[in-house]
Amino acid sequence: MLETSTSKTADFRWLKTLALVCSITSAASAFAFYSTVDDGYILKEGQYRVTGTGQMITSEGAGGNATGRFTHPWNDEIQIEALAGFGDVDFQAGAFAKWVPIPDYENQPAIGVKIGALYGTVESLSEVSFRVHPLISKAFESDIGTFTPYGSIPIGMRFYDSKIDIPTQLVAGSFYKHPELSSVSFALELGFELNKAFNYVTLGVVLDIDEAEGVTFR
Repeated sequence: MLETSTSKTADFRWLKTLALVCSITSAASAFAFYSTVDDGYILKEGQYRVTGTGQMITSEGAGGNATGRFTHPWNDEIQIEALAGFGDVDFQAGAFAKWVPIPDYENQPAIGVKIGALYGTVESLSEVSFRVHPLISKAFESDIGTFTPYGSIPIGMRFYDSKIDIPTQLVAGSFYKHPELSSVSFALELGFELNKAFNYVTLGVVLDIDEAEGVTFR
């Protein structure tokens, strides 16, 4: 009789532990909305950028999100970005500043960092995440257009449901600009989980607008 009671107690503790692990994992995976979609290019004075992206989550708890981003230069080395979106994450909003002290020049890649904060909600849960995205990129001209591959290892500090963790990912992507579409670029980005995060594929369309010329096509 005593052995049966002890066994039931052990089973109950195991179930409680499993439930706790599942609840933490599901809450973390529910907030799957991080992406970078940026390179080492800084817009010139009088220019701004509008970006639309669609993100497909490919790891456990697969789903998707859509975001819109507005970017404007601050000076020759810094530009600022605001974003908002929706999807599996009911609502997300954030702001970033990008600093690129080393520009893309001759054989030298651009090196910089993107720093900011994101807020997201999923049902009754909310998250605040402070983010750091180191950046490296290099533009390459070809007969079919310009490719700008980029990489990053984004890391954040995430606060949600009275918990704190450090989501980290490996990101690889590229922008492509067709020779006949001087104001339009297309983006493809892959994200891979390193810690407390998720895998994803993001596609984007980027529209560069000049205050004097507007949207131009060659």
